[in-house]
Amino acid sequence: MVMKGYSYDNELLYVCCLIEFIGRKQLTERSTVVNKIGYDGLQHIYEFSDVLHSDNIEAVADKYIKKYGIRRGTYNNVEKCEYKVPFYGDIAYVYMSLIGSQQGDKIEKLIEVYNSWIADKINNYNLAVYFRTPEYLYLSYKEGKLLD
Repeated sequence: MVMKGYSYDNELLYVCCLIEFIGRKQLTERSTVVNKIGYDGLQHIYEFSDVLHSDNIEAVADKYIKKYGIRRGTYNNVEKCEYKVPFYGDIAYVYMSLIGSQQGDKIEKLIEVYNSWIADKINNYNLAVYFRTPEYLYLSYKEGKLLD
């Protein structure tokens, strides 16, 4: 299994940043954010990311929280972190790399990845999976488990 490689995708990175920001703000799992916004909403954010990124991310997040009824939960992976909490953009970059390394519709792949087992590993900051190489994450994802 060989990774197709990925190119830096600013639009996809923005979508992933917004998902991570909303998840942290609303104390909810990132899959919940993705599923609430849905394919069409995510596609819209992707297409208009060049405009949206010029606004404060908190204001944009508030707009989508309200629009899609993303309620505050109890999932607080930031509080559970025993070490320095990674910047939300760093986590978004990990997701962008993994999603961008796959063939097919980027939004469909985004939904798949955020709803997969590997999202739990990436979002457990104590595992430091987010430090691993894009190739390691891709191969682990395809294998269905973290590689030794």
